[in-house]
Amino acid sequence: MIHTHLHVTLHRKHILVQPILRPTHYLPISPACPIPPGTPITLLPYGTPAFFLTSYSGPTAGLTAQFGQSLLGLGCDSWVALASKPSGPPTLGANTGNHTTSRDPRFLIAWIDVQNKQGEDKGIAVIWPISLALSFLPTSPHASHRLAHVPDLPSQLQPSPPPPAAAVLTSGPNSAM
Repeated sequence: MIHTHLHVTLHRKHILVQPILRPTHYLPISPACPIPPGTPITLLPYGTPAFFLTSYSGPTAGLTAQFGQSLLGLGCDSWVALASKPSGPPTLGANTGNHTTSRDPRFLIAWIDVQNKQGEDKGIAVIWPISLALSFLPTSPHASHRLAHVPDLPSQLQPSPPPPAAAVLTSGPNSAM
């Protein structure tokens, strides 16, 4: 990602605006290129350090409404539009009309370390919009500080087990009646 700083100079007859572009150590997190659990990330808009645990696959309507209210006026009002974009390059070809993509905002589950007086490793699992989270370039010094122990998710955030396979009944010449 690129950080842009605008340098404004006032002169008697004009205003000079100079953009200054600087590369950063940040990368947007993409569902198309998952990152491993324990990878350091930054949660926006406050720049909170955290660690990626997994993608969130539960209901999102309530989360979208709550984040919309909580983030109002913090300069990140377009997070829903960014989070709702399908991941990956656009599909070209004859059967693009049959390809469906989810327009629901995407979320991730992250771990925020909490310091305590006893020095124990503690933290809290949070659900956060993926469009408001950044990872680090692999060459960044921050990328090497991985989470030592990836905590287990609370039961409410555990993915549901797949339903059991339905038994197939066959009625043929060899079946007993």
